[in-house]
Amino acid sequence: MRILLILIIGFLTFLYSCTPGLDKSNQSQSTKKLSPEELIIELKKEGNKGDVDAQNLLGDIYYEGIETPKDYKQAFHWYKKSALNNNEYGYYKLGILFLYGEGVNPNALKAFNSFKRSAKLGNSNAQFELAQMYESGKPSFKEPKLAFFWYQKSAKRNNARSQNKLGIFFKNGVGIEKDSDKAFFWLEKSAQNGDKFGQFNLSILYEKGVGTKKDIQKAFEWCEKSAEQGLDLAQNKLSIFYENGKGIEKNFRQSFYWIQKSAEQGNDIAQNKLGNMYEEGIGTGQNYKKAFYWYKRSSNHGSALGQYNLGLIYQNGNGSGNGYKHSNKIYYAFSWFLKSAHQGFPDAQYKVGEYYYYGRGTTRNRTKAQDWLEKAAENGNRPAKLFLSKKK
Repeated sequence: MRILLILIIGFLTFLYSCTPGLDKSNQSQSTKKLSPEELIIELKKEGNKGDVDAQNLLGDIYYEGIETPKDYKQAFHWYKKSALNNNEYGYYKLGILFLYGEGVNPNALKAFNSFKRSAKLGNSNAQFELAQMYESGKPSFKEPKLAFFWYQKSAKRNNARSQNKLGIFFKNGVGIEKDSDKAFFWLEKSAQNGDKFGQFNLSILYEKGVGTKKDIQKAFEWCEKSAEQGLDLAQNKLSIFYENGKGIEKNFRQSFYWIQKSAEQGNDIAQNKLGNMYEEGIGTGQNYKKAFYWYKRSSNHGSALGQYNLGLIYQNGNGSGNGYKHSNKIYYAFSWFLKSAHQGFPDAQYKVGEYYYYGRGTTRNRTKAQDWLEKAAENGNRPAKLFLSKKK
């Protein structure tokens, strides 16, 4: 990190030497020998004279903490000066500070207004942020057509994030009629420009053959690029590619590797899957303690499947050898099944009905048993249908 900061300061020094309007009367001493502190002093002189380049550089230095402690209030001060000079970058950075409450109280309306001013001046990042606010309805109402308008403006300026969003809008028909060909066009642009979301979404189009010919090999390749950039969704999907041998030779160790990467980032689906791989010993050694750990993390993040599997762990208590302490507590099994059932998971609904019927982990209640068994059956659970048919 220290090396990176030194390089940035060197770059800023270079910018200083090239920036019109800066006082270069002492340039014979070589601006390359300016210390970071001296550079900041010189930039402040020019910034106070109204030089927007100096104002923006100072804002960036304080915002990023480059060779000086981070100071969002100072960053706000200099970005505001730049914005008062009608500078699109200054307005954009003010919007970011207002949006996240950095150096100033969070204020979605002021963020919106700052982004709008910057967007109208042509800043593609501000156009993206403005479109996001129109899409989400923050700070007022959702405006999908205006969101589409600004994503398109930004995308045409080669903003990869907006190209991804524009592709999704065309794919789903948000703010515009569905158009699979245009969805593919923009997602490919985004992916080629290095956006990890664009790469992941392009992978899905190749996998399903939407807007292009179905190509599992290319689906794998773009998913891999996204996963390598750290997108948890892509890491989870890449694990499935390896597990099923889609676009690549089957490799359970690689499947385990990528699902673990996704799980460690908090993806509850991946956490549940990782628990399953530890429980079954797929791509790694069988380890019930770790299975329990990952099912629990998935459950705590609200995964209905994770909650159901955690219930099974408590119910079955089959952790011989490297087992876990809580495996035989039927009460805990019932409580996790119930959490999952309330989320509509049919297998858990069947378990809750069964537990109520026999009084396992809870007080016996045939009325509640009937209700849950019927819900499970309505949701397609075959054991529940069989159970109910035998009780008639």
